[in-house]
Amino acid sequence: MEDETQHKSTQQLTSSFLHLRRRITAYRTYQLGSKIEAEIQVYFDREQIQKLARTLQLTEGEEEGEEAEEEKIRLLEEFEERLGTGFDSEL
Repeated sequence: MEDETQHKSTQQLTSSFLHLRRRITAYRTYQLGSKIEAEIQVYFDREQIQKLARTLQLTEGEEEGEEAEEEKIRLLEEFEERLGTGFDSEL
């Protein structure tokens, strides 16, 4: 009888340990995924800023056509939308 109680106790402890281990693993995976997502977003933000800057510089001082003006407006609208979702100002 005592062996059976000890066996059940050991099983419960093992089960609790395995559950805790799975939760820790899931949390670490979540943290890693969040870091990767943040790095990818920084890359895309940097690319968007560079594209906007290039577009504005290329048309600066030139006689602008309607197409160039529309491209600037489109890029500025994209940038404004991105700013609305949060943006790393350290770029």
